[in-house]
Amino acid sequence: MDSFLKNVGIMAIGFLVVYIYKRIVDYYDLEQLEYSECDKKSESIKKADKEISYHNTLRSRTGGDKMSTFFKGIKKPFLVTLVLLLVCGLAYPLILTGISQVIFPKQANGSLVIVNGKAIGSALIGQDFTDGRFMKGRPSAVNYNTYIREDKDSGNYAGVGSGSKNYAPTNPELVKRVQEDIDAFLKANPSIKKEDIPTDLLTASGSGLDPHISPESAAVQILALVKSTGLSKDKLETIVKNNTQGKAFGVFGEKTVNVLKVNLDIAKELGLFNKK
Repeated sequence: MDSFLKNVGIMAIGFLVVYIYKRIVDYYDLEQLEYSECDKKSESIKKADKEISYHNTLRSRTGGDKMSTFFKGIKKPFLVTLVLLLVCGLAYPLILTGISQVIFPKQANGSLVIVNGKAIGSALIGQDFTDGRFMKGRPSAVNYNTYIREDKDSGNYAGVGSGSKNYAPTNPELVKRVQEDIDAFLKANPSIKKEDIPTDLLTASGSGLDPHISPESAAVQILALVKSTGLSKDKLETIVKNNTQGKAFGVFGEKTVNVLKVNLDIAKELGLFNKK
């Protein structure tokens, strides 16, 4: 057993010596190869330097072609810019505008509501209805971006815009505004209790231009509208139903009522748009 282990040890030492010897030989061969490659590269670099020096001397004597190189350099960027300008800035908008005018011209022109040949609003933008015969929409921090001449003259006209004040729930200004809206609504709708007022009638939308309210907000105003318009409850409920939009694809969003369209139908029933 001892002799066996001794022989194994000798063989291991022999293999180790051979391995070390081979590594040393490979190392020196690699060094020689690298030196040879370096010499070749050095000669190539020297040759290239001579050629560059020759060309530089020739250019300095002949004036060179700097302007030619400059124009060649900007030719492609200029052409790309020109093509993108024509395609993205002219052709693309014209094509989309043409397609939209053919396929859905009403939406492309702002979904305007036309009565007797006159635009009275857009189905996409709410309005502030102050007449007691009409349904009320949501509060708007920008007054639905509508102002009268006196507002503009007094400096209250903020210009075209949308948005909300983003008050915190504890902000005194928000508390004051909500309480004023509650008082005004209860005064106009005496049969409704404070706790029955839907939230969206007291909260402004993010844009301040939302033309919709919830079906619940429309329903709580029916009794007051019956009294102010003289129309029957069934008639008003039918008008609301006809202007109620369901969920998108039956899944997304909530049911909404377009206040402008409801009030337009009420005005028609009252004969306010009859031609003279």
